Amino acid sequence: MNIKIIKQIRIGLILSLLAISVSGCQDGAAVAKSNDDVVLQNDNIILAKVNGSAISQFDLEQNIRTALGERALLQIDADGRRKMLESLVAGRAVALQQEQNLTAEDKAVLDKKVQAYREQLLVKRYMAQKVPPQPVTPEMIAAYYQKHPERFGARTVRHYELIQSSQPLNAGERDKLMALLKDPGSQKDWRGWVAKLSRKGYPLTYRAGQTSAELLHPQLYQIVQAMKKSDPPQFGFIKDVAYVIRINKETRLPPRPLDEVSVQIRKALAPVQLRAAIKQASAQVLKAAKVEYIEK
Repeated sequence: MNIKIIKQIRIGLILSLLAISVSGCQDGAAVAKSNDDVVLQNDNIILAKVNGSAISQFDLEQNIRTALGERALLQIDADGRRKMLESLVAGRAVALQQEQNLTAEDKAVLDKKVQAYREQLLVKRYMAQKVPPQPVTPEMIAAYYQKHPERFGARTVRHYELIQSSQPLNAGERDKLMALLKDPGSQKDWRGWVAKLSRKGYPLTYRAGQTSAELLHPQLYQIVQAMKKSDPPQFGFIKDVAYVIRINKETRLPPRPLDEVSVQIRKALAPVQLRAAIKQASAQVLKAAKVEYIEK
């Protein structure tokens, strides 16, 4: 058997166990029909019974479609069908057993859930037939790409210089250091400035780098992210450790190429198109519907 099909069947076994539990708990009848006068194709071909509850060929084929896709009906072999049938049998057995354990309240809640799921299927069918969502066009993808470049890797990298005290400072040391560093903007060579001050015994360190959430204290990272090259150096304390920081350079990194992210954008826009279609369909249907909101 094709390895891909085998993997799909394994997933299908789990999905069908969950899916059949809904139908099994809903009704223990041999065959579920939407109308007594309608016989679904292959629904009269019984493949197995669990405590008298029948599983038909229609049930099996529907389960294959749901778990593995429409094409699987043509690709799956006899062994795969047997495994899917066994999963249906197991699911029906579990469902029937659990149904016996349900309280009246449990059954009422389950009925509500089944009703909600049924409504979802009906809405989906209506949308497909009456108001299918408009396709996502290349123009829409390009517009989204231009509007949200940061979502595809575009960002500004800030190159900073940082002077810090090498230890927490007491009140006297804080005042002394504040006076010492009161005009950092006048110093062009911070590295040399710190080296000179360190030789005089001041507990200072110098560091230069690019904005990185991993290498900077979270508060410093937020400060650097908000700064621009044109801003004056910022002085402050984090847990009694003094810092002075400035931005020397800003580099704008471009987003990933559009052809690399177009599929990602299409997936992001598809729900937007669906919501628009649902809104349109709702407006049409509600015009003819009688709606009453009961205020409490």
